[in-house]
Amino acid sequence: MKKKIFGGIILCLLLAFGYKYYCYNYSNEGILENVINRNGYILNKINEPVSIKLFVKPEWIPYNSIKEVDLGEKLLELHSTDIILNNIKNTGNNIDFSFQTKYSLKFNSGTFIYNGILNENGTCTLITTYKNLILYDKNKKQIQLGQCGSNSKGFSFSIIPENYKYIEEGFYVEYSGFILYEYIKK
Repeated sequence: MKKKIFGGIILCLLLAFGYKYYCYNYSNEGILENVINRNGYILNKINEPVSIKLFVKPEWIPYNSIKEVDLGEKLLELHSTDIILNNIKNTGNNIDFSFQTKYSLKFNSGTFIYNGILNENGTCTLITTYKNLILYDKNKKQIQLGQCGSNSKGFSFSIIPENYKYIEEGFYVEYSGFILYEYIKK
């Protein structure tokens, strides 16, 4: 009986170790972390800036109610990177839009876009400013931004109530804060 329990414990430990090893080396998050830290990978900047253009549909926008809408809507796929409209939140004072990136990275080599400068020491320098983000309506009239911000996984901005009339038919987002990188397994 003791041998079966001991064998079961060993098997569980091996499975846990195997799962952790897989996640660290082969999952999208693990590959990205190793690439950023240059842990077994060569990382090169290919192009800066990379501009993207997205369209936000009017039916996604909660105009009249103070609430958050979790969308998870994939708007673009570019260089193994999905740009996702993660959520839209009507705070009562403005409407906030949050975009995130999701990666489909290959183990040996590939390209991806990232929202910042990847430094040699594994840190990231963010570069999002009002100059990187332009909104305009279907008639190409520019829409004034409220606040904007970014993190390593995406960017966000808000639109104030005075400008809601410009987004009633949906609107375009042009963002130029991404950088194209190439990675190769050593």
